[in-house]
Amino acid sequence: MLEPRTIETAGAVALIAILAGFVALVSHLAVQPYLAAERDLTAYRRAVEILSTAEGGVAELEDQIRLVREAVARSEALLPRTVNLDGFLDELGEAAREAGVRVEQLTPHEVDVQPRFRQIPIDARVTGSYLSIYAFLQTIESGGQLARVEHLRIVATPGSSACAAELSLLLYFAPQERA
Repeated sequence: MLEPRTIETAGAVALIAILAGFVALVSHLAVQPYLAAERDLTAYRRAVEILSTAEGGVAELEDQIRLVREAVARSEALLPRTVNLDGFLDELGEAAREAGVRVEQLTPHEVDVQPRFRQIPIDARVTGSYLSIYAFLQTIESGGQLARVEHLRIVATPGSSACAAELSLLLYFAPQERA
């Protein structure tokens, strides 16, 4: 038979163990919502930080979009409504004379219709000094008609100061009016 002192000690140990388990359970139940709230608060702060950063980026992006739209509107305003190839070819001939360039070949192609504009590719071959060809190209790109040199190849003529330039131009026009 067990002594009463052993039973009393065993009961005390069991009571302490049960009490410790109860305290651990209550602590866990009390601390768990606090930890969950802290995780939620951290996630909320991160979301606010992301949104704040994105908001600044969106405002900057909206400014850039506005600037691009303004540039497109200015460019579209420069586009003639009607295709005037003869007028451009006359300007091209005058620019060549002023620059001291001789036009050897001039080949316009069919009108290429794009969604926001129309373009006419023109292949040309000119001869002259390097500086005169350079002046000719500057006149074309800064002229009254919106045109761009898409491709350029300059070849020196052996034994001469003259050069030959083969170039592809794009001449731009407004899109066709919708009927």
